[in-house]
Amino acid sequence: MLDKAINAVVLPVLAGAYQATLFVSKYQVVRATRPFRHSRRNLRDTLVLTVGQPNYAERIFIKRCKRKHERLPTGKALIRETRPGAS
Repeated sequence: MLDKAINAVVLPVLAGAYQATLFVSKYQVVRATRPFRHSRRNLRDTLVLTVGQPNYAERIFIKRCKRKHERLPTGKALIRETRPGAS
């Protein structure tokens, strides 16, 4: 189960997304993030893989889903294309 979740978040980040988050349950999250570096010479694909409890922003998202009586999107990864604050 966890290897499918890791593949679901790593592949979009390697394809060019900034961050992908998958909610396994409301208590466990799998997230892959690409560190922000400006360089044309950078030929490596570096990413940070996090498996564990949701962070502050993800907990707020879970509470908002609960408040709106929506199901938590546990089956698909939420993909963020750009870095927050980037123009």
